[in-house]
Amino acid sequence: MHEEKLKAKKLSENSSDTLRGTFHEDLNKASAETFEEKGTEESSRDYINEEKGPEENESAATTGEGEQGEESPASGGETQEDPAKMIEALQAELAETQDRLLRIHAEFDNYRKRVNKEKEEWIQYSCMGLVEKLLPVLDNFDLAMASLEQQSEETKKTFTGITMIIKQLQEILQKEGLQPIEALGKEFNPVYHEAVMQAPAEEGMVENQIVEEFRKGYLFKDKVLRASMVKVVQKG
Repeated sequence: MHEEKLKAKKLSENSSDTLRGTFHEDLNKASAETFEEKGTEESSRDYINEEKGPEENESAATTGEGEQGEESPASGGETQEDPAKMIEALQAELAETQDRLLRIHAEFDNYRKRVNKEKEEWIQYSCMGLVEKLLPVLDNFDLAMASLEQQSEETKKTFTGITMIIKQLQEILQKEGLQPIEALGKEFNPVYHEAVMQAPAEEGMVENQIVEEFRKGYLFKDKVLRASMVKVVQKG
């Protein structure tokens, strides 16, 4: 019995030694193969470099240095602009801007004056159209007065009443700026008078003198609202 145990123990030890030896052999074999592969790669690389030759290697090295040399000027710093030229350019730009602002200011000032003038004229002549529409009414009053002067004493009261109405209306219109144009006995002026008839010159008359007025003319402030219709002496 004891002998069988010894045999079994010995058999177990032999098996362990056998396995251990096999493991070491496999490990050594794998290391050897790895070393051989590495050596083969290095040999191949050396062989390729030898095939290229020294000229190609030098060319590659020169190319690398050239690329670095080309980059160096670009990164070597940009040339700065002359400060004096920069100041001169800025001063010219400032002068141009100031000149443009002055022109804009002058244009705006002229525009403001023109608008104010137009506004004043509009206020000043705002009722000019209404006054012009009332001129035929004044003409009718003048005709009525001329006809009543030829009537008898019985119509004088009516004449006096119409005269007061005409005077009141004329005062209102005069306050608004309406003024009659003087014509009889004055020298003809085409700005204020419209000649519709000519009269032969008689003793004491002057050429272009107005001897008769057919329709009264009026000024509204400084503008001719309606020219006078007149008869003018014409020497022949």
